[in-house]
Amino acid sequence: MSEMYSVSPDIRMLVQRVDPGECIIQEEKNKKRDMIPKIIIWNSIVIDDINIYELCVKNGIEFRLYTMNFPSVYHAYSWICSEQLERKDLTNTMRRFLIGYLALSESAIQSNVTDRKLADVPAKKEAIEIIARCYDLSFVCIFNYKRITESILRISDVSLPMADYILNEKLKITAQQIISLASRTAAEITELADELAKCSDEIPRYSDLSKKILKTEQQDRRRKRGIAANTIPEIRNMPKYDPDAELTSLSLTLHSWINSIDRIRNSNIVNSSIKAKNDLYAVLCQLSESVDLLQKHLENSTYEENRLQ
Repeated sequence: MSEMYSVSPDIRMLVQRVDPGECIIQEEKNKKRDMIPKIIIWNSIVIDDINIYELCVKNGIEFRLYTMNFPSVYHAYSWICSEQLERKDLTNTMRRFLIGYLALSESAIQSNVTDRKLADVPAKKEAIEIIARCYDLSFVCIFNYKRITESILRISDVSLPMADYILNEKLKITAQQIISLASRTAAEITELADELAKCSDEIPRYSDLSKKILKTEQQDRRRKRGIAANTIPEIRNMPKYDPDAELTSLSLTLHSWINSIDRIRNSNIVNSSIKAKNDLYAVLCQLSESVDLLQKHLENSTYEENRLQ
């Protein structure tokens, strides 16, 4: 049976792995109830209960097959995502990934795409709106999940283990860091995955691993130039530290942003693409959140100074 049916790497990514012990416990429950595991296939590809299927094949356990039919692979992806999103044990990252994957799959179906990588499928507003209503999320939230999914798919093209670490939260990494990681070179992503494989106990932070690799690369470049790794270059003519520098710089930058925002607000954007509008809307939401946090930080700092005076 293991030779007749396959587990597609694309579909395997959509099914969160579970502890082998949990599969064994489930199998023991099935035996007590005289139940034979049900495995669903499509085009000879296992699309549901993959964890149970792998356990059955490994241990020679009998299972029953059910066949489903879908018009396209994107319809199959959509069904799998919807089924997996019913699970209660999903990590936050996997849930976001599945919702983003569902948005891409539904966009592909609505666009009648036949042969295109999912990460390259343009988002359809109607598909995102339907999914937003279904999962009681905002349009921008679904759009951001879609960006995370696209990034993880690009990472998986280079290193499936790295994508697996991220989805199963074996690495402490933010959404923005996932998007940033996807833009790194294949060699850097592979090196990060190799470093992550060496971590056995504590779940590492992406920022720590990234800094470690960057430091190693800098040392390698210094060795090539004949500079000892422990040699600290002399620093001359350092400008005097100005505690107001960053605040003043941001104030000047924000003035130009305000002017740009006012220009767009007073212009006709009817002919602008939906993608451009969605991208700007998503960034403005992030900016609004950052502005609120910065204002609170400034207020707290001012209050503390007044209290100490």
